[in-house]
Parts: sequence; structure tokens; C-alpha cells
Amino acid sequence: MPEHLTGPTVLRNRTCAYCGCELSKATATKEHVIGRRFVPRGTLNGRWNLILRACVACNAKKATLEDDISAISMQPNAAGRFHEASDRALQEEVARKGERSVSRRTGKAVGLSQETVRLRGNLGPMRMEFSWIGPPQVDEDRVAALARFHVAALMYWLTYDEVQRIGNFIPGGFFPLRPAMRGDWGNAVHREFMRKVVSWSERLVGYTAGGYFGVAIRRLNNAPCWSWALEWNRNLRVVGLLGEEDLAKSFTAELPELQYQAIETSDGSCWRRRTEEPLLDVEDELFNRN
Repeated sequence: MPEHLTGPTVLRNRTCAYCGCELSKATATKEHVIGRRFVPRGTLNGRWNLILRACVACNAKKATLEDDISAISMQPNAAGRFHEASDRALQEEVARKGERSVSRRTGKAVGLSQETVRLRGNLGPMRMEFSWIGPPQVDEDRVAALARFHVAALMYWLTYDEVQRIGNFIPGGFFPLRPAMRGDWGNAVHREFMRKVVSWSERLVGYTAGGYFGVAIRRLNNAPCWSWALEWNRNLRVVGLLGEEDLAKSFTAELPELQYQAIETSDGSCWRRRTEEPLLDVEDELFNRN
């Protein structure tokens, strides 16, 4: 998916790239796999995208997922700062989407969906109470569902038969891991995932939309197991595996567990706290940005 491509790849597929149903004039819709409103406005102009045909139901479901996930993935961090590579176009888009897109977690506009946490706990001999306001949070099940749409379409394209006008679907199971915002790209799970898969055979690796959409699909030798990773709006990463379940389970069993500190909250419930772990640019090999 190199940036030097000057336009989209267009498929005239006979089956829906997402669910596999046979398409007709009445059921087929034009589908931009990377939604033009999913990334900052104008960033796909003259750049690569995958355009294919999908059924009405799948297209509508994907669009619903894209709405709030796009807006939340563009948000600045808890300190209100954007990544240094972000530009004015992104910041303007954040303001616009923050008013129009509705968080499915809170039922409010994304711009009004900051989440407040109040905790109390012990710090040595001292008893402390504190609170903080975090940026809007994504629903992990919705992130996994959107990632499945993206990966399904890309796998369909990678296996597309021009004569038959049909591609293959996700082989076996789809196994997403926990997503991570930019400040936590270096967490133990994502770091070990990256270390293990960068030597696998590349099938599709790169960025488009001016760097606001990244994808990395690799295959484990000739085994029925693929790794996949998506980066949305230079901020949210979601990674996982697809293929044979036993191979995926064997892989994930070797990943470390995230370490949490238990904290008692003011209402008597128990929270788990973990410090975010950033990933330096020079360490980042997942999408071959460097």
C-alpha cells in the first residue's frame, strides 16, 4: 500500500466483500474501505484506497462503527496535546466531529464524552484520594468489529480473482487483541506482538491517507496463520491474528500479561491501574514507517 500510488484500486466483485452474499443491482453499494470521513477531510485525495462493492446491510453497519470510532481516535491525549505529526486539518476535524459524532459508550457527543474517575488508595503510609478526567474512550467490541471489516476487505482484495470477480474471506477465526492509544503503543503485549511478527512474510504493509491509516498483514511462513495490525488516525492501534485457532492460541499464550495495580474506589469497588508505556519512533517496526 505505498503512498506513491496516485489513486484507488477498484474492484467489480460479484459477492459482498464482508459477508459473501451474492450481489445484485438492488443490494450492491459502492464501498470505500477506508471511509473518506474516517480520516481527516481531504487526506485521501490522490492517495490509495480500496473501493469495492458491499451489500447494503454490511455497508450500513460499517458506517455506524466508523462514526464514533473515527472521532474518538482523532482526540488529543489526556493532557490535551496532539502528536507532533498531527496538523491543523486533524485538529479542525476533531472539533467538527466532536460536536456531530455520538459516543456509543456515553450517548453524548464525543466532544462531551470525557470520562471522570475518582479513586482512593494508599501511597506508603498515606491515604490518598484523587480524581482525573480522561479523553473519550472507545468501546473495544466496536473497535474489533470495525477492524474485522477492514481486514476482511483487504484479505478479499489480496486473494481477488479478476476473472471470477470473487475474493476469499477471512480464513478460520479472527482474534483481536486489546487496542492501544498512542501513549501506550509500547505496552508489553503490543511490543511482544511486534517483535514476533515483523519477521513473518509481508502481504500488505504501509500507510495511506497522508499517514492517517496504516495496515500490516503478514503470514507465518506458509502456515494458515496471519498477523494483522491497523493504525487509525495516528493514534489508535488494534492488532491480532486470523486463521487456524490452535496456531493463534499458541501465539497468544506466549504473550506477556499486562501488570496492574489494584486501587479501591470511593464507592467500594475495585479498579486496576496501569501506567501507559510509549513506543519510541526508532523502535516502531510494525508498519515499516521508518
